[in-house]
Amino acid sequence: MERKMSAMACGVFNELRLEGKLCDVTISVDGVEFNAHKNILCSCSHYFRALFASNWSNVERRVYKIEGTSPEMMRLIIEYAYIRTVPITVDNVQSLLVAADQFNVMGIVRLCCEFLKSQMCPENCVGIYRLADYCYCPDLREAALAHPGEGRAQRETGTGRVRGHSEMD
Repeated sequence: MERKMSAMACGVFNELRLEGKLCDVTISVDGVEFNAHKNILCSCSHYFRALFASNWSNVERRVYKIEGTSPEMMRLIIEYAYIRTVPITVDNVQSLLVAADQFNVMGIVRLCCEFLKSQMCPENCVGIYRLADYCYCPDLREAALAHPGEGRAQRETGTGRVRGHSEMD
Protein backbone atom coordinates (compact mmCIF):
# COMPACT_ATOMS: atom_id res chain seq x y z
CA MET A 1 0.00 0.00 0.00
CA GLU A 2 2.78 2.40 0.82
CA ARG A 3 3.31 4.81 -2.04
CA LYS A 4 6.70 6.27 -2.90
CA MET A 5 7.20 10.03 -2.88
CA SER A 6 10.36 11.90 -3.70
CA ALA A 7 12.36 13.24 -0.76
CA MET A 8 11.70 16.75 -2.03
CA ALA A 9 7.92 16.23 -2.15
CA CYS A 10 7.98 14.69 1.33
CA GLY A 11 9.90 17.68 2.62
CA VAL A 12 7.50 20.18 1.05
CA PHE A 13 4.38 18.44 2.37
CA ASN A 14 5.90 18.07 5.84
CA GLU A 15 6.80 21.76 5.88
CA LEU A 16 3.23 22.64 4.90
CA ARG A 17 1.90 20.35 7.64
CA LEU A 18 4.14 21.90 10.28
CA GLU A 19 3.00 25.37 9.18
CA GLY A 20 -0.65 24.23 9.19
CA LYS A 21 -1.03 25.13 5.52
CA LEU A 22 -3.29 23.29 3.07
CA CYS A 23 -4.15 20.71 5.74
CA ASP A 24 -7.52 19.10 5.18
CA VAL A 25 -7.82 16.87 8.24
CA THR A 26 -7.28 17.06 11.98
CA ILE A 27 -6.59 13.86 13.88
CA SER A 28 -7.52 14.14 17.55
CA VAL A 29 -6.09 11.68 20.07
CA ASP A 30 -6.88 12.20 23.76
CA GLY A 31 -7.42 15.91 23.12
CA VAL A 32 -4.14 16.37 21.23
CA GLU A 33 -4.75 17.54 17.66
CA PHE A 34 -2.57 16.85 14.63
CA ASN A 35 -3.09 18.68 11.34
CA ALA A 36 -2.40 16.63 8.24
CA HIS A 37 -3.20 16.05 4.60
CA LYS A 38 -5.58 13.18 3.85
CA ASN A 39 -3.74 12.15 0.70
CA ILE A 40 -0.43 11.80 2.57
CA LEU A 41 -1.97 9.65 5.31
CA CYS A 42 -3.74 7.53 2.68
CA SER A 43 -0.43 6.93 0.92
CA CYS A 44 0.93 4.81 3.76
CA SER A 45 -2.14 3.28 5.41
CA HIS A 46 -5.17 1.28 4.29
CA TYR A 47 -6.82 2.34 7.56
CA PHE A 48 -6.65 6.04 6.68
CA ARG A 49 -7.64 5.34 3.10
CA ALA A 50 -10.77 3.53 4.29
CA LEU A 51 -11.46 6.24 6.86
CA PHE A 52 -11.20 9.12 4.39
CA ALA A 53 -12.13 7.64 1.01
CA SER A 54 -14.74 4.96 1.57
CA ASN A 55 -18.28 5.30 0.30
CA TRP A 56 -19.42 5.84 3.89
CA SER A 57 -16.99 8.67 4.53
CA ASN A 58 -18.22 12.25 4.69
CA VAL A 59 -15.85 14.22 2.44
CA GLU A 60 -16.67 17.43 4.33
CA ARG A 61 -15.54 16.03 7.67
CA ARG A 62 -12.31 17.60 8.93
CA VAL A 63 -11.85 16.33 12.50
CA TYR A 64 -11.48 12.65 13.32
CA LYS A 65 -11.26 11.47 16.91
CA ILE A 66 -9.05 8.38 17.07
CA GLU A 67 -9.07 6.06 20.06
CA GLY A 68 -6.93 3.12 21.05
CA THR A 69 -3.52 4.75 20.81
CA SER A 70 -1.52 7.47 22.50
CA PRO A 71 -0.84 10.94 21.12
CA GLU A 72 2.87 10.06 20.95
CA MET A 73 2.27 6.98 18.79
CA MET A 74 -0.06 8.94 16.48
CA ARG A 75 2.56 11.69 16.20
CA LEU A 76 5.14 9.11 15.11
CA ILE A 77 2.74 7.56 12.59
CA ILE A 78 1.85 10.93 11.08
CA GLU A 79 5.51 11.97 10.89
CA TYR A 80 6.32 8.67 9.21
CA ALA A 81 3.64 9.32 6.59
CA TYR A 82 5.49 12.48 5.62
CA ILE A 83 9.17 11.66 6.05
CA ARG A 84 9.16 7.84 5.75
CA THR A 85 11.38 7.35 8.76
CA VAL A 86 10.60 6.82 12.42
CA PRO A 87 12.78 6.79 15.55
CA ILE A 88 12.52 3.28 17.00
CA THR A 89 13.92 2.62 20.47
CA VAL A 90 13.73 -0.19 23.00
CA ASP A 91 11.34 2.05 24.94
CA ASN A 92 8.83 2.65 22.13
CA VAL A 93 9.08 -0.37 19.82
CA GLN A 94 6.28 -2.42 21.40
CA SER A 95 3.76 0.42 21.50
CA LEU A 96 4.81 1.58 18.04
CA LEU A 97 4.41 -1.89 16.52
CA VAL A 98 0.95 -2.30 18.06
CA ALA A 99 -0.12 1.16 16.81
CA ALA A 100 1.33 0.59 13.33
CA ASP A 101 -0.47 -2.74 13.16
CA GLN A 102 -3.73 -1.13 14.34
CA PHE A 103 -3.53 1.59 11.68
CA ASN A 104 -2.06 -0.71 9.02
CA VAL A 105 1.13 1.26 8.46
CA MET A 106 3.13 -1.62 7.06
CA GLY A 107 6.31 0.40 6.60
CA ILE A 108 6.51 0.98 10.36
CA VAL A 109 5.55 -2.64 11.05
CA ARG A 110 8.49 -3.80 8.91
CA LEU A 111 10.90 -1.38 10.59
CA CYS A 112 9.77 -2.45 14.07
CA CYS A 113 10.16 -6.12 13.17
CA GLU A 114 13.67 -5.52 11.85
CA PHE A 115 14.54 -3.63 15.02
CA LEU A 116 13.16 -6.39 17.25
CA LYS A 117 15.09 -9.04 15.33
CA SER A 118 18.28 -7.05 15.89
CA GLN A 119 17.55 -6.80 19.63
CA MET A 120 16.49 -10.43 20.16
CA CYS A 121 18.24 -12.39 22.89
CA PRO A 122 17.34 -15.37 25.10
CA GLU A 123 15.88 -13.06 27.74
CA ASN A 124 13.38 -11.32 25.45
CA CYS A 125 12.59 -13.81 22.68
CA VAL A 126 9.47 -15.11 24.46
CA GLY A 127 8.06 -11.59 24.73
CA ILE A 128 8.96 -10.88 21.11
CA TYR A 129 7.30 -14.14 20.08
CA ARG A 130 4.08 -13.16 21.86
CA LEU A 131 4.14 -9.63 20.43
CA ALA A 132 4.74 -10.99 16.92
CA ASP A 133 1.85 -13.40 17.38
CA TYR A 134 -0.43 -10.60 18.63
CA CYS A 135 0.43 -8.26 15.73
CA TYR A 136 0.58 -11.03 13.14
CA CYS A 137 4.21 -10.65 12.15
CA PRO A 138 4.94 -14.20 10.97
CA ASP A 139 8.60 -13.62 10.04
CA LEU A 140 9.35 -12.09 13.44
CA ARG A 141 7.39 -14.85 15.15
CA GLU A 142 9.43 -17.52 13.33
CA ALA A 143 12.69 -15.75 14.18
CA ALA A 144 11.72 -15.70 17.86
CA LEU A 145 10.63 -19.32 17.73
CA ALA A 146 13.94 -20.35 16.18
CA HIS A 147 16.05 -18.26 18.56
CA PRO A 148 18.42 -20.46 20.57
CA GLY A 149 18.72 -20.36 24.32
CA GLU A 150 16.45 -20.45 27.31
CA GLY A 151 13.62 -18.76 25.43
CA ARG A 152 13.10 -21.83 23.25
CA ALA A 153 12.69 -24.09 26.28
CA GLN A 154 10.29 -21.61 27.87
CA ARG A 155 8.16 -21.48 24.72
CA GLU A 156 8.08 -25.26 24.50
CA THR A 157 7.05 -25.67 28.14
CA GLY A 158 4.93 -22.53 28.35
CA THR A 159 6.98 -21.18 31.26
CA GLY A 160 8.87 -17.97 31.62
CA ARG A 161 7.65 -14.58 32.74
CA VAL A 162 7.59 -11.87 30.13
CA ARG A 163 5.50 -8.78 29.72
CA GLY A 164 2.26 -9.60 28.00
CA HIS A 165 0.50 -7.21 25.61
CA SER A 166 -1.53 -5.61 28.40
CA GLU A 167 1.71 -4.86 30.25
CA MET A 168 3.57 -3.34 27.30
CA ASP A 169 3.03 0.32 28.14
